[in-house]
Amino acid sequence: MHRSTHPLPAAPPFDLQRSLAFLRGFSPMQGEQTTDAALLKATRLGQQTIAFRITQHGPPADPKLAAELFSPGSLGKAQAERLLERLRFFLSLDDDPAALRARAAHDPTFLKVLDAADGYHHVKFLTPFENAAWAVLSQRSPLNAARRAKQDLTAQFGGSLDVDGQHLSAFPEAADLPTDAAALDAVLGNPRKSRALAAVVAGFQTVSETWLKTAPDAEIRAWLLGLYGIGAWSASFILLRGLGRMGGALDVPGDSVFMREMLRAAEPVYGPLTPDELRGKGAAYGELEGLWAHLLRAHGEEAARLNVLSPP
Repeated sequence: MHRSTHPLPAAPPFDLQRSLAFLRGFSPMQGEQTTDAALLKATRLGQQTIAFRITQHGPPADPKLAAELFSPGSLGKAQAERLLERLRFFLSLDDDPAALRARAAHDPTFLKVLDAADGYHHVKFLTPFENAAWAVLSQRSPLNAARRAKQDLTAQFGGSLDVDGQHLSAFPEAADLPTDAAALDAVLGNPRKSRALAAVVAGFQTVSETWLKTAPDAEIRAWLLGLYGIGAWSASFILLRGLGRMGGALDVPGDSVFMREMLRAAEPVYGPLTPDELRGKGAAYGELEGLWAHLLRAHGEEAARLNVLSPP
């Protein structure tokens, strides 16, 4: 087993424990990593399974993160740098929390959410493809069923690595999966989901990470909506949680599942709102609307339960 350790700078304040707490409750990734004092997880990169352990050795105001990489053979410099870039994106280490706080100067109620979540940076899916696959698997399915389907795909097409007595499984990349719906249906046993996943696999095999990170939001949204099985909610979900695109998070119908979830999450913070009222509050955050929405869902309800917030 080859090991190498690399610094992983983060914009302060950053508290890895906040990220770990989020991952413990994040249904799509539950059971896929260890989250005690550090993050130990595996991923697929260039059809190779690599594990990583992320640790923090400084306080949130001066975070000193390190990434220890584990691979069956020595990693080349380019491959190691590509993985470190993925980890930085996954944990949003370069995001500046001060930008959202500045936008919230007009919104003292939401500032209480930020105070309760101080040091948390947006945790995304490890890859946008994994996010898109989950969007398909979770459509009209209980979370437990979607997780089982994801685990079955990982066992059949992904990889695994044993690190310090921990067996780590890695969700497949698009290149690991067949584009034949029948082959996927042999694992999923759901023809519609298999057809949709095959379309997502084929689509992601035709685009580069560079394009996904640099193309305009509207262009990526149109591409996603062109994939069978990806609708407006799924496209917004992937843009936010897979690609970190923060604008237009509430550009969904007022009677959509996502809007209903957002209204429930927002009520302990703002009190009862209509969809248009919630959109108005989100619009004030401009290109950071998605991060505002994410924090409402991830932390607003917990903060209200702990009596950190008092709705107006």
